[in-house]
Amino acid sequence: MDYRIYIIFGIILGVILIIAFILERKNNLKKRDEVLSDLAKQKEEFEKYKASGKKLSNINEWSYQRFCNFFDNIQLKDEKFDSKIDIILDLIVNKNVTDLLEIQEASGCEYTELILKIMYLKNKRLIGDLYIDKGDNVIRKCSKEDQELLEKYSKYIYDYHMQPYEIAAKLPGASLANMDFLASKVLEELEYLDDKYLINGINIDKVDKKIIYYTVEKHKKEKNFISINCNNCGALCDVPKNGKARCKYCNSIVIDPSIKE
Repeated sequence: MDYRIYIIFGIILGVILIIAFILERKNNLKKRDEVLSDLAKQKEEFEKYKASGKKLSNINEWSYQRFCNFFDNIQLKDEKFDSKIDIILDLIVNKNVTDLLEIQEASGCEYTELILKIMYLKNKRLIGDLYIDKGDNVIRKCSKEDQELLEKYSKYIYDYHMQPYEIAAKLPGASLANMDFLASKVLEELEYLDDKYLINGINIDKVDKKIIYYTVEKHKKEKNFISINCNNCGALCDVPKNGKARCKYCNSIVIDPSIKE
């Protein structure tokens, strides 16, 4: 009698395990289909963008160097810039490659350079809301929860360039009594998204608890500075108009061309 109980129990357990396996497989297939669908949409958008003729004027090494300078990462001029960008876009958007090391090898980029180029292309809206997972060296679709966070903050970040307290004041249930708590929560969630490279074109100052926007800083500099390449090393330098500055990479003097004899 006891043996029959064990046999019945084993059969039930086996059935449960089989059902669990089937459900997990269906869930994995569903996730795969969602990723492929999202990548297909990106590919379609990219082809439309490329067909519009905007790519050549919107993507260039000068704007890439300026973008990198914002993140305190100087990138020198590279005659292979265009081909590297084309390879990265083709692999991610057209061929659905997610392995960062594979993309790095195919494009001929250094690892940090590859991450910066992907960030740049995301900022130019040529690559969608993909999560750069440096731990597993893959670029993947962000989770539903992360997507909801992005949608929660996107308009405040991209449309209005708001600071944490300004964003907190717009959230449901905001009041003077809970403003500090909400602002801290905003900063915490934005740091989380930024750590995953899901927000484009910002730096978060954790000391002063403020957001520094690439677009805003770029326009500020354009009033009093010009950005030109160092003749010695090719790094992009911000030089005062009608003035000169030292290159942050090689320490050479870089002069506004308008005052050269």
